[in-house]
Amino acid sequence: SSSSSSSSSSSSAAAAAATAATVIPEAVAVEGQDIALRYGGPESELTLRGLDIKVKAGEKVAIVGRTAAGKSSVFQALLGFYGMEGGSSLKVDGAEVMSLPLSSLRRRVRLIPQHPTLFGTTLRNVLMGGNEVDKERWREEEVWEALERVHMAGSVRELSEGLETKLSEVEFSAGERQLLCIARALLHQAPLMLCDEVTSSIDIKTDAMIHEVVLSLRGTVLFICHRLHHIQEFDRIIVMEQGRCVEEGPPAALLQDVNSKLSGMIKKSELGLTPRLPPMGGGITRRLAGGGGEVRGSGRERDKA
Repeated sequence: SSSSSSSSSSSSAAAAAATAATVIPEAVAVEGQDIALRYGGPESELTLRGLDIKVKAGEKVAIVGRTAAGKSSVFQALLGFYGMEGGSSLKVDGAEVMSLPLSSLRRRVRLIPQHPTLFGTTLRNVLMGGNEVDKERWREEEVWEALERVHMAGSVRELSEGLETKLSEVEFSAGERQLLCIARALLHQAPLMLCDEVTSSIDIKTDAMIHEVVLSLRGTVLFICHRLHHIQEFDRIIVMEQGRCVEEGPPAALLQDVNSKLSGMIKKSELGLTPRLPPMGGGITRRLAGGGGEVRGSGRERDKA
C-alpha cells in the first residue's frame, strides 16, 4: 500500500513538473553574456562581439545605434536563426535559446518585422491564423477591437467582404500592412515581442500610435528604434556600437548627461527633447572600450569626479 502511494506521489510530481515546464508566462526575462555571432563562415566578420544584455520580465527596452551596430543581430540570435560562437550564453525565461526546441522558442518570442508581410488568404487568416484552433481562440469583437486600436477598423469595414476579403483582391500600403501586423500582434501576444524598426516606413502620427500600442503589450518588449521621438517612453535604453552594448540606462538619466552617447544622437537629430526626471536610483551603465568593465552612476556624479 505504501509503495503504491509512493508511486502515485512520484507520478503526480512528474506530471506537475511537466505541466510547469509547458506553462508560458506573460513576460520573460532575457539574459546574455559574451554573445558572439557571425552570419558566414569562420572567416566572416562578427556582428556581435561579446555582447552582454540583461532585460527584466515586462520591461520595455529601446535598442538604438547606427547602421551595422548589431541591433538586428540581437534579434537574429533571440529567434535562433543563427548559431552563436562557443562561450556565448543567451537565455530567455531562464532557458538557453540554442537548447530550446524551435516550437517552444516560437511560443516565447515573436517578431514584428521592419518590412511587413501578410500571410494568409483572407484578412481573417492574417489576423487570427489559418487553423481551426486559432480561429476559435478569439471572439469576433476581439478581432475588431485589435483593428480599432491600430485605426484600421474603418478601412476594413469599407471593404465589401470585410474580414473575409481575399488578400489578392486588395492592395494595402506599407503603412497599412504594418498596422495589420501590429493588430495581429495584439491577438498573438508573446512573452517577448521583438519590434525591428517597425515605424521606419510610416508617418509621424502613425508612429506615435504604434508606440502607444506596442508599449501597452503585456510582455517584455525589445524595440529597435528608427526614430528617436518616443525614446523617453521606454523603461530603458541600450546603445549599441560595433556589436556591443556601450551604454544603457533610463532615458531621462542618459539625456541629462550631456556626454552620453544618447544625448549625442538626440543632438544630431535636432529633436530638442527635454529629459524627464529619472526614477530614484536610475543611473547609467557605460561599457568601457574593449569590454574591460563598466562605469556606473549619474551624469552629475561623473562630472564631479
